[in-house]
Amino acid sequence: MISQSSRREILRRISVYVGYEVREQDLSPETRRAVISLANALKHITFLTELQRSEKARIEGSLVLKAASRLAGRNDGNAALNQEISKLHSELEAKIVEVSQRILGEERKTPLAAGDASTGVDLVELKCPKCGAPVSLPSGRYLKCQYCGATLLLEEISSQISGAIRGI
Repeated sequence: MISQSSRREILRRISVYVGYEVREQDLSPETRRAVISLANALKHITFLTELQRSEKARIEGSLVLKAASRLAGRNDGNAALNQEISKLHSELEAKIVEVSQRILGEERKTPLAAGDASTGVDLVELKCPKCGAPVSLPSGRYLKCQYCGATLLLEEISSQISGAIRGI
């Protein structure tokens, strides 16, 4: 289930762009689905950001890990992942602007009937690029597929989130 805080944050950002408080129940079904999809993407991006921060703090807190990271040249990998996360944030913000413009362009707001909010919403399901099986969010820099045993990098997961944002 999409966290309510992610939905509230997306609605808050949209409200800033349109200049008034946007309430989800006042949106068209298509726009509501877009808000839910954006909230789902925000949840994934936030998770990747926190994971990256905790990895950096773990390495910085250990002299051995810091030295091993420098010897292995992982600083470049961290910079690349930081750039990828920044790119995801930019793509998400662009979609928020697009949805805000859609809201401003709607002539009439029609509230949905109770229960309609859950229909027709495509949530981002992360999949193993090797076998296509669903994977859960990683708990570290790497993720192992439970089905085929493939080791996935966070960069592979972030590209799926990026694709989902573009598809909104």
